[in-house]
Amino acid sequence: MVSQKIGAWIGKLGWIWVDGQVAQITRRPGTNTVFLTLRDPSADLSLTVTTSRDVVDLGAPNLNDGARIVVHAKPEFYAARGSLSLRADEIRQVGLGELLARLEQLKKLLAAEGLFDRARKRRLPFLPTKVGLITGRASAAERDVLTNARRRWPTVEFRVINVAVQGTSAVPQIIDALNVLDRDETVDVIVLARGGGSTEDLLPFSDEALCRAVFACRTPVVSAVGHETDIPLVDFVADVRASTPTDAAKRIVPDLGDEFRLIGQAKQRLDRALRGMLDREQHRLDAIRSRPVFSRPLSMIDNRSSDVTQLRDRAARNLSHRLDRAGTELAHTLARLRTLSPAATLQRGYAIVQRADGAVVRAAGDVSAGDPLRIRLAEERWPPPSTRPPPTPPPTAAPAPPPGRRRRRPPASDPPPQPPSPRSDVSQRIQDYMLASASRGREVVQAGPFTVTISAHDPLVYINYAIPAAGADPTPEDIAALEAAFTSRSRTPRLEYLPGLAPLVEPALVAAGFTVTDRLPLMECPPGADVDQPLPDGIELITPTTDEHLLGLLSAQHEAFGEAPPTDEHLAKARGGDNIQVLARTLDGEPVGGGAAIAVKDGISEVAGIAVRPKFERRGIGGAITLHLTRAAHAAGAGLVFLTPAGDAQERVYARVGYRRTDSVLFLTKETS
Repeated sequence: MVSQKIGAWIGKLGWIWVDGQVAQITRRPGTNTVFLTLRDPSADLSLTVTTSRDVVDLGAPNLNDGARIVVHAKPEFYAARGSLSLRADEIRQVGLGELLARLEQLKKLLAAEGLFDRARKRRLPFLPTKVGLITGRASAAERDVLTNARRRWPTVEFRVINVAVQGTSAVPQIIDALNVLDRDETVDVIVLARGGGSTEDLLPFSDEALCRAVFACRTPVVSAVGHETDIPLVDFVADVRASTPTDAAKRIVPDLGDEFRLIGQAKQRLDRALRGMLDREQHRLDAIRSRPVFSRPLSMIDNRSSDVTQLRDRAARNLSHRLDRAGTELAHTLARLRTLSPAATLQRGYAIVQRADGAVVRAAGDVSAGDPLRIRLAEERWPPPSTRPPPTPPPTAAPAPPPGRRRRRPPASDPPPQPPSPRSDVSQRIQDYMLASASRGREVVQAGPFTVTISAHDPLVYINYAIPAAGADPTPEDIAALEAAFTSRSRTPRLEYLPGLAPLVEPALVAAGFTVTDRLPLMECPPGADVDQPLPDGIELITPTTDEHLLGLLSAQHEAFGEAPPTDEHLAKARGGDNIQVLARTLDGEPVGGGAAIAVKDGISEVAGIAVRPKFERRGIGGAITLHLTRAAHAAGAGLVFLTPAGDAQERVYARVGYRRTDSVLFLTKETS
């Protein structure tokens, strides 16, 4: 009802003349209708004017946006939408639009004041911590800036403030948003973004107050208003003008892929420059070193060094010959002494027989049947004092057979039990000692007659091995269990034992695929049998008491055995235990070699790990180390000290200090796939 009354009242106005500025002109192709947006120069008010193409071409043929015109039109009210429009039948252009003239005048004023000065425009930060964005709510401009910026640099942060971007409230809201972002210390750059629109729609971004607010910002401002052809005044004031919101996103953050490429190129240039500099310096050093004063600074000394070398070699040969002669004479004397010694006779298997009163039996007539006797062997006496049988009366003589009749032999019976061999007893004691040492701190598994010792932490072959029981005669099932004990724990089957105690083991294992990898002599040195070995000049033997001493000992051993340098784990193991250790070093502290005597157990000790660094070999140092450890083990209560030498060390080193071969140690291994 109200709309009808308004429409009726407006219809009574008839045809009127209206003055205004053309804010927008739209000519639709294929139609004769032209739509104009007419703006009131003094108020924020506009009306739509509809007319024909002929009226425009007749009254204002060059009509453009911003032109000032007077139209003869009739007001029309559209009740359905409640909108007012004008239908014109005459248009008159009154000259250059006051709107554009006013903007041009404002542009000149601001330029004169220096707001457009390029010297004051600030550079954008390379990678802003946070970007402030002022744009319309849920606008395409906001989406373009956020999407493209994050595509180029995924971790960029934004603080977005949505404002009105056209209308009377646009300028105050934009200025307030500018002030908020400018006060935020975390915002490094501010972006003003709006999509395209008509000249009237973009008027807020040419407002004088907004231009001055942008000029006053301490934070760099990027203007991204409209399209490429739209240039509001704020574009001239901003530090950077972007043609579109998408262009603004490309300007505020770098492209991550481009930066990676630039870094790669810079690295290549740096590498080339560095290699070039090194090559130049190397050529320069080569040129300097090639000069005679540097290439042969000791030429005069070199001329005399050959003479010194010859004299030194001659002296060394003479001394070596004398030492060899003296050593040979000493060895002959020692051999004669041992040959003439009663102990040597006993070692060859002879025995001394004594009656109960201690008298030596030299003939069969010196004793009668049933007399108790004592037999002295190389190592022990038989019977031991605690087991000697009491004397027995002599047996009654049997009557002689009649003449011509042969005496009947008594029925056969088992021979009387014989006492164990002293030598096999020593071997058994050594093998028991080896088994006890191998079982210490390791997993022990019984596989038939084999005792298997496994280290849970160290897979080295010489640490994981088995020892057969004395007299073992292994069956195929026993050998299979032996192999399974190793392979189930990812270890290589290996045996280390004295073959004289179990002679049937070797052929059985060889038939099962085992290989004899080594057969080393077993040597022992009884108390009092050691022979002095002089220590070379300039060398001293010490007991390691500090980590520095232990590290020197370990380093010398690892170098001599061709192993990698010792680690902290090796040092920690060397600190513990009751083993007797010795370090050989020069008088100025350089490690030379060393070794150890395993802690005495049940009167037995093993000398092991004798090592001398290669450059100090063949000087008698190994023998001196062995003698020192042997005497120390004897002093600690060891009645039996043994070792297993390798190579030519049996006679060259250990026989010279009193060791003699008593048995051998056999090593068998079976490689598994």
